[in-house]
Amino acid sequence: PPISPVEVFNNPTKLELVDYIMSQYASQEQTSTNNEETSQHTPTLASNHTSGNLTTGMLYVVYALAIVWILAVVILPIWPTFKYLTKYSNRLHAEEEWVGAIVYGGVGYMFYGLSSVVLAVISKRIFLGRVHAGETIDVNSLRYVAWWMNERLVSFNLRAFGYLLKSTSLGRWYFNLLGARIKHGAVLMTVDISDVDVVCIGCDCVLSQGVKLKGSVVKENVLYIE
Repeated sequence: PPISPVEVFNNPTKLELVDYIMSQYASQEQTSTNNEETSQHTPTLASNHTSGNLTTGMLYVVYALAIVWILAVVILPIWPTFKYLTKYSNRLHAEEEWVGAIVYGGVGYMFYGLSSVVLAVISKRIFLGRVHAGETIDVNSLRYVAWWMNERLVSFNLRAFGYLLKSTSLGRWYFNLLGARIKHGAVLMTVDISDVDVVCIGCDCVLSQGVKLKGSVVKENVLYIE
């Protein structure tokens, strides 16, 4: 039956009962809130989630193949670059060798950089495709390995040639080829950008020196694209 306030304060037993009921109600409310927050990050069949389906042995094999591909992309452009340098350096006279070393060395460096960038873009489109904001990827899945491989290739290109792309249209061109949406007139004073598919920079915006853009985080063996 209903308990009046007067009966509660006059009877300690009823007061304890009300306190117990209220504490249980508060506990249920907290549990419900926690379940709602967890459901926002828990992958479901309807969400954009890639589940892990690889055993430990398969993961080792897939990562080994990914490392081989990374080395191939890094090393493959060296051969045509070396062939080009050898071909034209033989045409130089002795007194022109130092000039040729500078000119052809610079051209060879640019050719190698451009070749590795193109291979990285092709690799990303073949193995990974686009990632989307809100996507979740299990770390034991093939898609995560593809994401990891792509990030390593992009990181190598930016470390080796990134300073050449700063404040240039080539920087916008490179990141847009990888999947970013960088509008005309935007200036990139930094190239420390990852997860480019979720990067969007408007017209005439300036990304200052030292800024880092990272669009993902790993929590409890799940990669969250933010």
